[in-house]
Amino acid sequence: MRLATDCGAEADERAVSATGQPLGLLAFEVLDSASGLPLPARLTFFHADGRSARPTVGRFKNTLPSPPGRQTRAIPVGRYHVYVSRGPEYTLDRHEVDVMEGKTARLAATLSRVVDTGGFISSDYHLHLQQNLCDGVAVAAAEGLDLFTALHVDAPEIAVHLDGHVSELGLASFMATMAGMEVGTGFGHFSVFPMTSLDGNRDRNALLATRTPAHMLRLMRGGPDNVIAQINHPRHGPSNKGYFNGRLDPRSGEVLSEDFELAFDQTEVFNALTDGVRSVDSVRPGDLDWEGYIGRTREVDQNLKDWFRFLNRRVMIPGVGTTDVIVNREYESGPLPRHYPYLLPGYPRTYVHSEIDTPVELVSASIVDSLRRRASSSSCGPFVRFTADDGVPVGSVVTAADRPVTLHISVEAPPWI
Repeated sequence: MRLATDCGAEADERAVSATGQPLGLLAFEVLDSASGLPLPARLTFFHADGRSARPTVGRFKNTLPSPPGRQTRAIPVGRYHVYVSRGPEYTLDRHEVDVMEGKTARLAATLSRVVDTGGFISSDYHLHLQQNLCDGVAVAAAEGLDLFTALHVDAPEIAVHLDGHVSELGLASFMATMAGMEVGTGFGHFSVFPMTSLDGNRDRNALLATRTPAHMLRLMRGGPDNVIAQINHPRHGPSNKGYFNGRLDPRSGEVLSEDFELAFDQTEVFNALTDGVRSVDSVRPGDLDWEGYIGRTREVDQNLKDWFRFLNRRVMIPGVGTTDVIVNREYESGPLPRHYPYLLPGYPRTYVHSEIDTPVELVSASIVDSLRRRASSSSCGPFVRFTADDGVPVGSVVTAADRPVTLHISVEAPPWI
């Protein structure tokens, strides 16, 4: 697999050439307002004249994920509104650029970090990168994720290539990665991560052959790695996709199946694809003007009810927010609603407690430990700090039979949220 510092440049060029429109050049760079250093970011383009049709400026339609440093792209001639962003910890910058044939327009954007997430790292534990690993790395960095987990069949092979792309794109100081795999069984979908030393194809076949959740859990945890076993979209579709369907009564919380196993390390409370997107069934492949809806839906409410019932019964399983996004170049044949940029990595995301804020120094074992201690929170925008009494951290169990407990809650968000 070839690594390239111009990740996606050739695919961008093919996409804009296919429009048949005259082209000009856009040279751009995104800088941090405090340090003056280059940042990875996402550039989103709209026609300045108000047309609803979105311009094609690259392989992801009207979206350009950019690694840090000066970039130059050929895009169709026109006047554009360009929105520059880097996830919910940063400001949003807006520019108007006029691209003329045979000339170079310039865009210099500045972003400010306005949300302090010190002591926590932002993460997404459900991304599908297909074979376009370089694209996935660039896209995740552009959304300000400190850590993301790529799910694939051949997890150990992916782990090597992910690290290589992070290094080649100059992202080691911005982002860390994990590799894992998602397994679809007759009783639901599940993920296991991080995986570094197992034979992914062999182990996936073994997991696919399991007949009970307990058996699958034993296989997941039987290798040398310290892993997280995650329940994916527990209320999605039929019972072979959503583990809780047919096994957990949605109204009473009563367990309906003898083989219902809840010794997993965490469950998705908010999966953007299956829980937070409305009208997906009405979308036609290739319909590039479709707008997704991420937010409070019936599925999200049911997941929250299930989760709080577990907590009330002292089943202290952590709940996480993930996206289930596929990062793949599908525009020539028509994208699907779950593909980037219909859905964006990290919306929602999970903030996990970490003594180390620098992604390059993150150790997967410490992240696994924090997840198991429930030292995390999920969000589709605001960052919430939640402690009890004199700094007892989120995820802790506080016993207070005969005294009041003081909760300390702070909420931060950038101006555009």
